[in-house]
Amino acid sequence: MTRELFQVGDHVKVAGRPSSHDASALLVTNMLLPDGREAPMWPNTTAHFVPADKWITAKPELVDAASENRGLFRVWRPSSGMADNGALLRTLPYTEAAVAARKSFDLLAAATRCEREGMPRIMVTLFPYEFVDRGGEILVRVELYDTERTIHMDRTAPPPGEPHSPLGYSVGAWRDGALVVKTSLVNWRYFDQIGTPLSTDVQIEERYRVSDDQTRLDVEITVTDLGTFTSPATIKNSWLAYGDTIRRYDCQKTN
Repeated sequence: MTRELFQVGDHVKVAGRPSSHDASALLVTNMLLPDGREAPMWPNTTAHFVPADKWITAKPELVDAASENRGLFRVWRPSSGMADNGALLRTLPYTEAAVAARKSFDLLAAATRCEREGMPRIMVTLFPYEFVDRGGEILVRVELYDTERTIHMDRTAPPPGEPHSPLGYSVGAWRDGALVVKTSLVNWRYFDQIGTPLSTDVQIEERYRVSDDQTRLDVEITVTDLGTFTSPATIKNSWLAYGDTIRRYDCQKTN
């Protein structure tokens, strides 16, 4: 979606999923523009107003990553398979207590307050990610909420007395060509965006491996938390090199 598609004062139609907490709000999935074209506002959205041949679509192209030879250190965008993330997360081995706790969570309220998200949820979104090599550290920039997290490559464990935080404390190492990151000391309250609770004892392991042509980053995230899962939960996906940039998220709070 680009700014050029919209003008202040345009009359449009929208369709979406109504909020279960606020009858006046909905998650917009489709927009019909004044020129009769339909804009899908969410990945894997089906046509609502017009036939698919009147959709606004653009197929992104992969960069020549092998020639650039930057390895991990570039901007990556999760593949379209992440759009089906909800189905993937539903198959994880949740405890009954964790599932029951979701009923009291107000997703709309959290979104309109622009609440920054922590680990591991911040690494399981549709937004672009950038890895920046800083020698003894790797900076991970996430477009969602303008998040930045640090992976400490010169340590094997958090320093004594390190406090808990929403992103926790991450240490990393290269193993057989893959970046392996272990994160602890997380105090963000949720595993995901629908209110599944997470304890401060959670342990997270991430594995990142770049393909031979450097256009694909295979991602595996394993979360261990006995209060949330009956066994370690693993999420797998691939991110792609499309030449994206990290844009400012600039969330605006609403009343």
